[in-house]
Amino acid sequence: MIDQNFVHLGEAVKNVTGIEITQLVKRNRNRKYLYPRQIIQYFLRTYYGYTFVGIGELFNQHHTTVMHTISSVESMISINDPIISDLIAKVNTELMKLGHFNGRKMIQMYVPVHTDLEGLKSHLMKKYDVTFNLF
Repeated sequence: MIDQNFVHLGEAVKNVTGIEITQLVKRNRNRKYLYPRQIIQYFLRTYYGYTFVGIGELFNQHHTTVMHTISSVESMISINDPIISDLIAKVNTELMKLGHFNGRKMIQMYVPVHTDLEGLKSHLMKKYDVTFNLF
């Protein structure tokens, strides 16, 4: 049986990056595939509560590899890496456009303390047509 969350994430990533999910589950370390694969694994763990073993089975990876992937994405988020932050925002927006979240869930974004939050909010709302709460 095909996992629907996996299918929805694959569709969203394809719409954003142009890369088919079948390419992302193959063993390929090319950066073109690396970031989208990491984002899907991060979303499956963070949004849907999948186990590391369950994610590993979807990608034919050992669960410790998945643990490392999630940790890497979280590290990149914590330093506000522009590539990962942009990709996460775009995939999150695409999932909402596809009606997958129905406005219930949003991505968490960690920003440095000195960040102009109102300016960031304004920029993200214009660029990605999203709404969110600052807390």
